[in-house]
Amino acid sequence: MKLPLQITFHQIQRSAAITARVRAAAEKLERYHERIVSCRVVIEAAQPHQKRGHAYHVRIELHLPGRKIMIRQQADRRPVPAREGTARVPKPVEPNSRYKDLYVAIHDAFDVARRRVEDY
Repeated sequence: MKLPLQITFHQIQRSAAITARVRAAAEKLERYHERIVSCRVVIEAAQPHQKRGHAYHVRIELHLPGRKIMIRQQADRRPVPAREGTARVPKPVEPNSRYKDLYVAIHDAFDVARRRVEDY
């Protein structure tokens, strides 16, 4: 990889496997634009929920000549369907289960990054 890559971990222990996955995904971005100046990736574990565990956030900051691209993949909160037979009860929310898996969050963030680099 020619471009400088910075990987930062917040509230999560640094892992060789996660670092390798991020590095491989960042290298693939060079196929779509060979003049990427830098890539900064921040991986963060949100505060764990008592019953649901961790949710992960991945942020990518890409610098291209004349453009800065920011990607934020977060475990958003989605409504839980109300039970049948209940009327006008506020729906509880739960973290998006897709980003309970760190590798899925990384994959999705780099997929968005790839599309934005292609558009550029």
